[in-house]
Amino acid sequence: MSGKDEKKIERLFEAISRLEPGPDIVSRDLKRVRQSLTEQVSGHEQVRQNIWTIIARSRMTKAAAAAVILVAVGLFFIHSEPPARQAQDYAQVEVAKSPIEMIKAKSLNLAYRRGGMEAVERQYDEAFKNAGPRPAKLTIEDVFAEFNGG
Repeated sequence: MSGKDEKKIERLFEAISRLEPGPDIVSRDLKRVRQSLTEQVSGHEQVRQNIWTIIARSRMTKAAAAAVILVAVGLFFIHSEPPARQAQDYAQVEVAKSPIEMIKAKSLNLAYRRGGMEAVERQYDEAFKNAGPRPAKLTIEDVFAEFNGG
């Protein structure tokens, strides 16, 4: 641009900045702004309705919504129980009934803590070696009879 054009533009901006709009122009512009804002707000409501209709039509979104609801209900039931009640449930562990079962449970627990499942399996192998010979043939009825004390 040439220097003349720039000076002309500057003079026009100065003239525009000195203008003061009349009250009728201000009220007309405010009405336009209000109308455009209400159109925008009502347009957003229509978009929301369209989104819900899209969700209602799609099988995949229905399935996803059902899954979200099931997870939410499950989490609600899990966490709705008071913490004191949860602690009581975890504290109520079945206790071994005889001293032999208590010793067996304690030794298995210690073996697991020391070396995991491998240590427990080694302990079982040692117990079977110490138990002596086993019968060559063992049926389910024999196992049940042995467990039931017969």
